[in-house]
Amino acid sequence: MNKPLFLFVGKSASGKTSVADMLASDGYNQIYSYTTRPKRHENEIGHTFISDEEYDKLEGIIASTVYNGYRYCTTLDQAKNADIYVVDVQGVKTLFDNYHLLDRQVYIIFFASNTYNRIKRMLERGDGDTKIVSRLLTDEKDDWLEQLRHIDLYINIVNADLELEQVYNGVKNYIKRMEI
Repeated sequence: MNKPLFLFVGKSASGKTSVADMLASDGYNQIYSYTTRPKRHENEIGHTFISDEEYDKLEGIIASTVYNGYRYCTTLDQAKNADIYVVDVQGVKTLFDNYHLLDRQVYIIFFASNTYNRIKRMLERGDGDTKIVSRLLTDEKDDWLEQLRHIDLYINIVNADLELEQVYNGVKNYIKRMEI
């Protein structure tokens, strides 16, 4: 059987992308999802930024979502060799609909973080008030963890309010245990 794919799920600024980037620098292969969202800054990584026209031409999409009006997805080719995929609940649901195409185990790591810490992180990364409020309103519409529990996958909940290094070490150790 192939190595597992780990889905990093959490609300805005919960630390999932930061931990994924740290793991990528340790040699883990991270999916850079396609998105129609503009870059937050010139050197932003973590996505492949494309136009709506380019998005419409993508083939083999196995997971997709719309967040704040922007489309995100990954293809089967991307998912075949990846270790980590940062995704939201809707993306997990569509991936699960196409689970039979993957031929590998999938685990969810949920980054649980309180609103205060998430706002603090959004401010630290330079998000403006309007963007922060928009993200919070989008994220708080639904109970993400409750939605994930309706999907037949194992969920590991991480306390993402800890220092980033602690979260990273905990996630890395969990991934190592599950890869055996």
